[in-house]
Amino acid sequence: MDDSKGKVAVAALLLLLFIMLLPLFLLTTAAQEEYDQRATSLAGCMLGADGQVEVPEQYVPHIEKAATVANMPAAVIAAQIWTESRFNPQAVSKSGARGIAQFMPDTWDTYGNGADPFDPIAGIDAQGRYMRDLQKMVAPLVTSDRSRIELALAAYNAGPAAVIAAGGMPAKPETQAYVPQIMRLAQVDFTTGCQDPGGEVIGELGTGKWVNPLPNSYVTSPFGRRSCPPAPAECTGSARNHSGLDLGTSSRAGTVVANADMKIIKVNKNEDAGYEVVGQSLDNPNVRFAFFHCATGSHRVTVGQTVTPGTPLCTEGMNGNASAPHLHFMVIINGTPVDPEPILLAKKVPLRYT
Repeated sequence: MDDSKGKVAVAALLLLLFIMLLPLFLLTTAAQEEYDQRATSLAGCMLGADGQVEVPEQYVPHIEKAATVANMPAAVIAAQIWTESRFNPQAVSKSGARGIAQFMPDTWDTYGNGADPFDPIAGIDAQGRYMRDLQKMVAPLVTSDRSRIELALAAYNAGPAAVIAAGGMPAKPETQAYVPQIMRLAQVDFTTGCQDPGGEVIGELGTGKWVNPLPNSYVTSPFGRRSCPPAPAECTGSARNHSGLDLGTSSRAGTVVANADMKIIKVNKNEDAGYEVVGQSLDNPNVRFAFFHCATGSHRVTVGQTVTPGTPLCTEGMNGNASAPHLHFMVIINGTPVDPEPILLAKKVPLRYT
């Protein structure tokens, strides 16, 4: 056969194969593009985005309020409601749980405030208060912000007595599936940006890292003897012999954070006493840190939590003997206050001065 005729035949065959395979290639490409778009939307972690679970608009403010009452991320409360009822206020379980948050009758009698158990707003409100109280019940078992949330969820599902008896997560298959499901849903389906809902914890335990207990602040008054502070603070002996380091921000509403790894041992809600938070160092049990003058209602930790550097504790305020919003930060070694300034500087925490 002539070589030129052979080449023409091969070219014709290749062209025919290309024409036959082109539709398949186009279909495969289109399918891949569709998959990529869907994968992108599912990874968006944005409340109400395509492919995500959407919270009914009328419930959003009530979920946010319940989350504030419970001191939990709103994403956890939303994920919990979705798990319980799929946002169906008329839901009834085989065990007799009723309403959007699936309260058993006895528990509803305590937390429902006399409302209809199928009233979704009342149900969400009761959920916030119940989750708040469950955290108090399991507080002796809490070791971190995440465990605080997870043990409260376990108590909601299995009952607080079961959690306390188990010394932690009960060996109940339903509960062991319930808690991680809610935590996963909270992160993937109910947050913007896939934030971990296990609490606002920064850093890792045991790093030895220290941070400024009031970020973006200035030193406003040093440790030790000083002239009488301005009115209306009383000019007492304790005011003259300043036992801590005062830090203040220009906004006067800065976030007070844990300066080091610590276990929270006191959260004082007495306004006259200074609304303080006290933590015990994990590196040295003889060292305690005290944070005074927190704003009323701003506490973000509870006794028994283990927190890492940068974990929010409260908001800068002026409860107690204070003439303006600020943080009075103390380092107490073996029961005696010592000057925090050189310790912070030695730990490479930068300080700014007015």
